[in-house]
Parts: sequence; C-alpha cells; structure tokens
Amino acid sequence: MTDKAPPEGEHKTGISRHTTSDEERFLLAVRGANDGLWDWDLTTDTVYYSPRWYEMLGIARDELDDTPATLQTWIARVHPADRERVLAELQAFVETPQMSQTPQPPQNRLVVEHRLRHHNGRYRWMLVRAAARRDASGRALRIAGWHTDVTEDKHAEQRLYEMEARYRGIFESTGDAVIIANLDGVVVAANPAAWRMHGYSADDFIGRHCSEFIHPASYQHFAEFLDKCRTGGAYRYTALHVRRDGTPFPVETHGSAFTYLGGPHALAVIRDISEREHNVAEMEQQVESRTQTLAALLDVSRSVASTLELAPVLRLILDHLESLVGYTGASILSLDKGQVTVLDYRGPTPRRQVVREAYEPEQRAIFAQIAEMRVAVILDDVHGDSALAATIRERFGQRIHAVYPYLRSWMSIPLVVKDSVIGLISLQSSQPGFYTERSAQIASAIAALAAIALENARLYEQAQDRAAIDERQRLARELHDSVSQALYGIALGTRTARALLDRDPTQASEPLDYVLSLTDTAMEEMRALILELRPESLERDGLTSALRKLAEATQHRSRLIVQAHVCSEPAISLEAKQAFYRIAQEALHNAVKHASATMLDLTLETTDEAVILTVGDDGVGFDPDGSYPGHLGLRSMRERITRLGGDLSITSAPGQGATVRATLPMHG
Repeated sequence: MTDKAPPEGEHKTGISRHTTSDEERFLLAVRGANDGLWDWDLTTDTVYYSPRWYEMLGIARDELDDTPATLQTWIARVHPADRERVLAELQAFVETPQMSQTPQPPQNRLVVEHRLRHHNGRYRWMLVRAAARRDASGRALRIAGWHTDVTEDKHAEQRLYEMEARYRGIFESTGDAVIIANLDGVVVAANPAAWRMHGYSADDFIGRHCSEFIHPASYQHFAEFLDKCRTGGAYRYTALHVRRDGTPFPVETHGSAFTYLGGPHALAVIRDISEREHNVAEMEQQVESRTQTLAALLDVSRSVASTLELAPVLRLILDHLESLVGYTGASILSLDKGQVTVLDYRGPTPRRQVVREAYEPEQRAIFAQIAEMRVAVILDDVHGDSALAATIRERFGQRIHAVYPYLRSWMSIPLVVKDSVIGLISLQSSQPGFYTERSAQIASAIAALAAIALENARLYEQAQDRAAIDERQRLARELHDSVSQALYGIALGTRTARALLDRDPTQASEPLDYVLSLTDTAMEEMRALILELRPESLERDGLTSALRKLAEATQHRSRLIVQAHVCSEPAISLEAKQAFYRIAQEALHNAVKHASATMLDLTLETTDEAVILTVGDDGVGFDPDGSYPGHLGLRSMRERITRLGGDLSITSAPGQGATVRATLPMHG
C-alpha cells in the first residue's frame, strides 16, 4: 500500500483542506506520536494505516507498494487466541443498538488489547483505541483509532508482580536504586529504580556485572566498596555511572555487607544526583550570565566614554539588548519638550518607516506618563485585558497594525539623567509574556548608560552650535580683511579717477580699470564667503550644485586648479548633504592651507550601497598616524559623517599627496 492521505471529505480524523485549526493540531500531534494510526471507511471498505503502524510491526514500506490495504491486513496478524474476541468487539462497535441482541446506547469509544504478529514472527501486545462517526441510526460509517505498543508494559507488569511478592518490604521502602550484588560484583537482584536509572529492563539488568554500568573512572571506588563488604563493613562514595545508551551520570552510593539467600552479598542504595549537579551548573550559568551582563555594561560604558557620536553608541546598545534581553523589535526614543523622536530602531519593520513616524498629542501623552513612572513597565500582552493594554490599543491601534504588527508583549525603560526623563527604550516581542523582572533589571542597567549617551550627544550638539558661531565670526573677520580692503581700494581709485577727470580726462581710464578689477575681486570674495557662511543652495539647488560652486570659489581664491566631478543629485537627507558639504569645505581648506598642492580633485559618486565624497590633492602629503597640521579639522569631518552612520578614511604619505574619502551607506 502506498502512503497517501485518505480521501477528502468531512471525516473528522481525515486530512482535509476543510480541517479546522483544532483538528489540524490534533492530527499533527497524532503524526508526531509514537502510535500507529488507522482509519476504516465502512462506506467504501477502505482502510488507511499510517507509516508508524507499519513501522511498529517491522514492515518495510517498499514491500507494500502494490498491496491493497484492507481490514484483513490487520486481522490476519491478530494472535489466533485473540482473533475471535477482537472481531466480536469490533463488530459490536460497528453495529447499531437495534441490530444487536441486547439494546444499548452506541459505544463512544472502542478499547481492546490483543497480540499482533510482528514481521519477525513474534507477537507484540497492542492497545487499540478508536472512535466512530455514525449515521442517524447509530451505525458506524467511519472508524479511526490508534495501535499503541504495550508489550514492554505487559512484561513490566509481570516482573513487577513477581518482585512485589518477594521483596516488597525492602524495595518499596526507597525511591532510590537498590542493587544486591554478589561479592564478585554481579547483580543478583535490583529494584525497578535501579534498572530504569541505568536504561535497562529487569531481565537485561539482572546478571550483569556492575562494571557494565559503572564508569571506568569509578572502578577503584567500586573495588574498595566490595572489599569493605567482604569484611562486613560499609562504604559511602560518589561515583559516575553509565546508562545503557552510554550517557554518564553522577550518583551517590551508600553500601554495606548484606546477607541474601543465606550467603554474603553487597547491598548498594544509589541516588541519581544529576538534578543536584544540574542545579549547581544552573547556578554557574547564572553567574556566567551576570558576568556577560557586566561585560556588556562595561562595553557600553567604554563606548559612551570614548565617543561623542550618538549613532554608534545606539547601535551598540541595541546589540547588547538583543543578546542579553531579547526582542523582536526595539526603539530608542528621545523626549524633549513634549516631542517624541525615534532615534534608532531595529526590527522587522523598515527603519525609515519607524524613524519618520510622527506621534499624535494623545500618544505623546502616553509616553510622557509612562516615562514619569521612572521604572520599567512590562505589558505581558498588548491584546490582553489590563487597563494599560486597553489604553495602548485605544491610542495606538492603527499604528500597531501598520508599524508593529508583530507586537504582543512590550517593555518600556525610562532614560533618566539628573532626575530628568529624557527618553525611553521600547522593547517589543512577538511572544506574549516574554519579559520578566530579570529582563527589566538588565535593560534598566543598559538604559542608564544610554541616558548618559543621549545627554553627551545633547551637550556635544550645543558645543557644535558654539563652534558654528565661532566659524561665522571667523568668516566675518575674513570679510573685513578681504572685502573691506577691496572696498577701500575701490573708494581710493574712484577719487583718483574723479580728480583726473577734472584735470586730464585721458588719464582717468587707468584708475577706473583698477576700480573695476577690485570690484570683480570683491564680488568673488563675497560669493565665496557667503557660500561658506550659509550654503542655502543645498536646499534650493542641491548638493551637486553647491559642490561645483565651492570648487569654483576655491579655485578663484587659491589660484589652484580645482577639478569637480559630481554625479546627479543623491537621494539623501538635507542633514547628510550639509555634512558632505562641510567635509568637502574643510578638506579643500586643509589642502589649500597645508598641502602645497598645485591641483585639487573633488568627486561625488553614488552606488547601490553608498554615497561617496572624495577630496584629493597632489601636495606634500603627511603621516595620518602622526601629528600633522589640520588634524582638528579632520576630526570634525569624521564626527560629522559617523554621526550619520557613515565612515571617513584618510590615505596619505609624505610626498604622495592626500585623499579624504567620506562614505555614507544608503539605508534608513
């Protein structure tokens, strides 16, 4: 018979595309069980036997490919002494109450034990359980059931009966293994706990030498135990035993001399201390877990102390939260003057979608209320009956479905600095009841460091604003030193030309040419300084246009050759464009001031993975690992790009020029 599913239909035990989820769960459980399934459709007189049914009887599947399955496939293997009884009980189960001689309600369940012939010719005891679907008259239309191999249970029952009759007083007094061995170390009697502990049946265990289930590392202890018993003494020791499948396990043995059947023997009471050892191992694991947590906190604290950039610290925090606490999705939010901003997110929803989401006033109020609690808040199930769950669904219902469809359990941890709540860490899991008090403790420790990182970033931003003011003041001084001087020259030349017009007009052309030259110079200087001061063209005309103008202004002011190779406008944020512009500005300034170059090259390109800005020169070069002029400017460039999740590299060597390359990945 080929292994195929029964025909489609309404049969409750069949495999049907109409099967309900409860039925499907039941069928999957049956398939995963150790029993053999059979299904008899009386309307078509066809029978289905599961692969496990054949396997229990040692029947190879390929032997039945051309053999039809019938009820006789089963009945023919029933032991002759059981066959008549099995057929009678099966027939009674099939028939309606009216058809039987003694009227009675239909049987709801069939339970019968019998012996079934194995492929090797031996008989196995089977427990048959079945249920039926009946027509209106009560006659069975379809019967489905299980064959459970209870052979070992039958044997065990017989052995237990004999053991109880002979040694009930001794062996039932303890739940530990009790073994009686002769002084040569051969087992002559043992309680069920003994052979089960070692993975044997009673017949297999009795008669074995103890060395067969004692680990070689404990042979010496066992030899000393037998010596003590020969002299009538007692012995207590911890040893290592071995189960039949080769698995070692620790035991504690209490042994003494013992008289059995009139002769000297050794009695051993053995306790499996695996659970005790497991508890010790579990404690060690907890210590290891705490060590990992402390190591993670140290890692985060070092990162917070070593950089003012927020993005890499946030990524590190999300990494450690994932490994130590676990989540399906996680967000880090800042709270500032009633506004909620998602600083970073990791999870199945696209990051761009989460970071850009705006919150309604009533949603921001929920965040503020939770944050002001100043403790970790755990919600076991967003779809549960708690007041908080109901509030979350009411205020965030549509957002949950659109942005966080996986959300079931949730934990919020406040970010507190100097008694002020500046943000939240939001951890989401697709499993209800995922977060525990232990989770909250670990997350709170990490949140304390995250709060410091946020505060450092805020202070750094303030410092950056101050640096911008200083830069504007520098440009104002340059405006005074360059443009003002040009205007003074223009005024002086104009007066000279005016005087010559009264005395000798033919001589006025020379000072007028001088005035025109100074005017052109002043206008170029003004354009360059204004572009440096506030590049509005970034927002209006884009990054590519601003870089071209910057290259032209640099060439005019420095009298160097500046080549600009820029791609089409990249699809990045205005903040990223500003960062690229400032990096190009600083790199060109450093090259003009320190490189003694004759040619500068500015390139902007995009790939599928990143936007890349490159500024190179043919100047004297420098050692990037050493001390060199302009290193503060290079540090500023690196901080600008890493803050956005990018990277800055510097390639140079004495006499070989220098190349600065800023790379920003195209994500989120």
